[in-house]
This record gives sequence, structure tokens and C-alpha cells, in this order.
Amino acid sequence: MSMANGTVAMLQRTENGAWNMDNVKVLDLEGQPHHSVRCLCVVNDTVWCGFRNRIHVLSAHSLTLTVSLFIYVHYCILLFYV
Repeated sequence: MSMANGTVAMLQRTENGAWNMDNVKVLDLEGQPHHSVRCLCVVNDTVWCGFRNRIHVLSAHSLTLTVSLFIYVHYCILLFYV
């Protein structure tokens, strides 16, 4: 779920298919000042987040930020997070 304060809340399913509300992982994508996450898209085992002039790619399994794309007017710079 995308939040208006620049965070993404990620839920996992239990073995019976229900959402596990006891283990919600909240990722802060930017820090201060907060801006809203505009869109989310699930692609295979990742979640792509549109946020300001960036696209963040989150791992659906580890619930961590794996890649960030910084979008500029004429080109993109790809940075990998380990």
C-alpha cells in the first residue's frame, strides 16, 4: 500500500491465503520532507513505486529496496542498492 507520507506498507499472506496484519513492513522511501508515493505496480516478484522523480523497485520476498531509478529530463541513471 502506498502512503501519502512517502512510505510503502507491505503485507505478506499467511499459509491459508489471508493477509498477515500482524507483520506489516513499512519502508520509508525518502526521509524528510515526505512526499506521497504516486503509484505501485507488481512486476513478477518485485513492486515498482513511482515516487517524485524516482522509480523504486522493492523485493516482494525480502521486503527491501533493491533498485532506484532517478529520472531526469533526457536520461536515466540506474543505481543499485546492496
